[in-house]
Amino acid sequence: MRLPLALFLIIGCAGPQPTPARWPASRYWVEEGFGLNPKEARQDAQARIAARVRSHITSKLAAVQGEINGEISTYVQRETVERVEFKYAELIQITSIDAHLDQLRATAVLDKEAALERLSADYERAAAPFRASIQAALRARDQPRVFTTHASQARARWPALRSEGWALASLGDRRMEADRRLWADLEAARFALLKTPIMISDFDDPLEGATRRALTDALKAEGLITSTRCEGLRLSPTAGVRCDESPLGPRCRLHLTADLRGCLEGEGREGQLGEDNLSAIHPKSTEVAMSLLRQKMSKKLLRHSLKELLKTTLPVEVP
Repeated sequence: MRLPLALFLIIGCAGPQPTPARWPASRYWVEEGFGLNPKEARQDAQARIAARVRSHITSKLAAVQGEINGEISTYVQRETVERVEFKYAELIQITSIDAHLDQLRATAVLDKEAALERLSADYERAAAPFRASIQAALRARDQPRVFTTHASQARARWPALRSEGWALASLGDRRMEADRRLWADLEAARFALLKTPIMISDFDDPLEGATRRALTDALKAEGLITSTRCEGLRLSPTAGVRCDESPLGPRCRLHLTADLRGCLEGEGREGQLGEDNLSAIHPKSTEVAMSLLRQKMSKKLLRHSLKELLKTTLPVEVP
């Protein structure tokens, strides 16, 4: 059962009472909760236990009115809302509810060993595909496209695994540390691959070199290395300009695609670069429209679409 809970901390309430001898701290977590009725007290105590496992907290001040023993009382309370998802709420036992000052007090107990057993199984289920993806990526260090595919899978699985790991860590289990080391190995391999030199092949540039310069600048903006020799990857652009008449005058548009592949690989990935923003218009002159297009060409126009193409082969996305 997944239990969403809200935790209310009343200013001025007495602190937790000593843990009963039958609930030794080495084996159990014991928390007390308070409320104006049994349900509130029970939920508050459960939330305090669940918050020790996993939670996201926001706080605010609120004025609360409640009826206790037939009387209306007003409290200024600090309300700490715990957005808790603890799947195994049935493990949290309410052992007592009694009167405490002018409210009710509930005592909640969690058997840490029982919780650890359940959460460990969850963690291992999440860890298995994560570890498999990282190991497959590390075996393919010299194959950028294969590495990137498996690294992306591991990146997608990491947030869920980390969440399960935090829950385990709250119970004293440190198994996530080994998976953190795996993650560090993947990051080291990722940064090494990002040093792969990229050669821009020769191509007919209708903008008299402006397209090549923009491509080179866009690659460098991603922190990548360009080379005049094919030592890692080859980017092969194809460019053409079409000029036509528009309602505003002569318009010239650049159609730019590029193929990205390893220097020794037969299969590449092709993508359109710049999309519809590679155009310029002049009211009267096609030549001036071409000149404006040449001046307009920059890394800013290409960077996003080039990055999308690079992502098919290089792990350029930050995990």
